[in-house]
Amino acid sequence: MKKPIWLLILISAGSAVIGAALGLGLWTIFSKPVTNNSASENNQNQPKKDLITDITDKISGKASIDRAKQSEAKTYVGSLNRSQEAFYLEKQQFAPNLEMLATGIPSETANYSYTINRIDPVRVQNYGIAKRDGLRTYIGGVIITKSQVSSDLTSLTTICESDQPTTSLPPPIIFIEGQSPKCPSGYSEVG
Repeated sequence: MKKPIWLLILISAGSAVIGAALGLGLWTIFSKPVTNNSASENNQNQPKKDLITDITDKISGKASIDRAKQSEAKTYVGSLNRSQEAFYLEKQQFAPNLEMLATGIPSETANYSYTINRIDPVRVQNYGIAKRDGLRTYIGGVIITKSQVSSDLTSLTTICESDQPTTSLPPPIIFIEGQSPKCPSGYSEVG
């Protein structure tokens, strides 16, 4: 009795940014038996293999979809940080809201809400708060401080990701004069 050979084909449906923007899953696993055996031999082995493939599809697909959705938030929070730096150069203060910052980033998407908390003229926090269970929340921080090498002002930034999925408002970023913003407890810095 010959055993079927199973092929797993991994197909990419687009880059993470495109997938995140369109809300598409990035990876799909398909399986197909390849054999020279009779149809009856294939049918005996197929239900077990299809079940394994189906479970793998669901686990792999959900994780990929969540990563794509989280990529949206991470990208948007990073864009808010950079836009705040540019706004500060022009106005000598941070934008207090998304409308004034005028980035085109919406305040709400299907999976995240975005908001700004201007603490004072030289410190701002940018939020990407998950609206659905299973997604991580993001917080960005920008501080204007004196450079450690000269008396010039410089901006220091960070992006923090919740260590666990959460839909709660994050605790505040820790700002210390002359240092990069630090992530609050329960959050880790991401690139």
